[in-house]
Amino acid sequence: MKRRKAEMLGVYLEPTLHNSMRIGSLLREPDDTVRFVVDEAYLNLGSSRPILSAGWWYPSDDRKTIERLRDPRGKTGLLGNLPPWFKNVIPEGALRVAIERQMGPGHHSDFDIMKRVGHDLPGAVVVRDEGNVAPSPNGGDVQDDLPPIRFGLAGVQLKLSVLKDGEGLTVPAEGQFGSIIAKLPSRQRGLEFLPELEFAAMCLAEAVGVDVAACELIPLQKLHGIGPEHRKHGDFALAVTRFDRRPGERVHIEDFAQIFGAVDNQKYTLANEETLWNGVKRFSTDPNGDLLEATRRLVVNILLGNGDAHLKNTSLIYPDGRTVRLSKAYDIVPTVCLDGDDTLAIPFGRAKMMSDVTFETFRRPCMLLDVEPRLLVDEARRTIEKAADTWPGLLPNLPLPEHHADALRKRWESVALTEGHWQVSLPKPTVGGPI
Repeated sequence: MKRRKAEMLGVYLEPTLHNSMRIGSLLREPDDTVRFVVDEAYLNLGSSRPILSAGWWYPSDDRKTIERLRDPRGKTGLLGNLPPWFKNVIPEGALRVAIERQMGPGHHSDFDIMKRVGHDLPGAVVVRDEGNVAPSPNGGDVQDDLPPIRFGLAGVQLKLSVLKDGEGLTVPAEGQFGSIIAKLPSRQRGLEFLPELEFAAMCLAEAVGVDVAACELIPLQKLHGIGPEHRKHGDFALAVTRFDRRPGERVHIEDFAQIFGAVDNQKYTLANEETLWNGVKRFSTDPNGDLLEATRRLVVNILLGNGDAHLKNTSLIYPDGRTVRLSKAYDIVPTVCLDGDDTLAIPFGRAKMMSDVTFETFRRPCMLLDVEPRLLVDEARRTIEKAADTWPGLLPNLPLPEHHADALRKRWESVALTEGHWQVSLPKPTVGGPI
């Protein structure tokens, strides 16, 4: 439907309340085209400007960086959709449905959603309505048992951005931003234990040296501000500390779907693991260190059967606006325990299935990456040896249903990477339930 007038959202990098830099504008034209236009003042800062996106940045050539920032390609969305970089920071799935319900009846485009959630997005970006137009409906008579949602977290699982409140968690007041992501149990049959499953996977990943986001299981009764509808599908929420937040500060991050301009299902199809690793090598301030971390993560994803490690589930973080590193690992879920599917989220070498990946698969990308093959192969082998040494003892004490624990044991004995490392059947658990 044709709109009466253009609207504008201001885009800022705002690491603290008193340190805000305008980057550009999101403009919605009367025909519902949305364009991102970068401010000249941001361009004029030169090579010391804080990085908005590695996808628009040439580390050693600021002239090319400016040309890329001015280039309209990849910065336009049609029919009210946001350009890819911004589309990737607004909610999708269950969270978007909840937000749209609270906004009231009618069609709510990406642009409308951004107007509502732009003050608490991933990273240090803040988006503000500067169009002097009436706000979107606040829901009026629409009933919901969630507090008003005004934050953006991509992903299909229902998540809340919350703050510590004594021994529990609570939704922050309007104008505040949360420091913890609370991931609720799914109401979908068979996914009730998703928080416990992810928690167990994160613990196992940390045990072999993966730099994971801090997390803990919180009883749902300690999560304040949600109604009974969201308490009846499980016992726990997974509370994940936001690594893009420090006390009173935002830390800029972006995922590889943003960097590559992938939207929707392109997060599975637009790149392979080698392309992602090449991005890490190109942009990271410590390329070898981050390639070793990427290797550990891929090994863990294969051993745990995480078939949803797509482009949105790997991010870069900019601690001071210019230093670039892999962010902490997040969203590690043994999806093979839920659907039995062994397919890699994105291809790796010639392998399409996780169980088919071998040490030779890790060797092949090294020419593209211009690294010594033994660097990655040896790290993959070390990670598997650590897993074989630690995981059998850890698994019995993790809060997993028995059928999920059994599925992991069988997997560790069957994938190609573990050949020669798991020679005997792993012990059965002696302790069960939440820790």
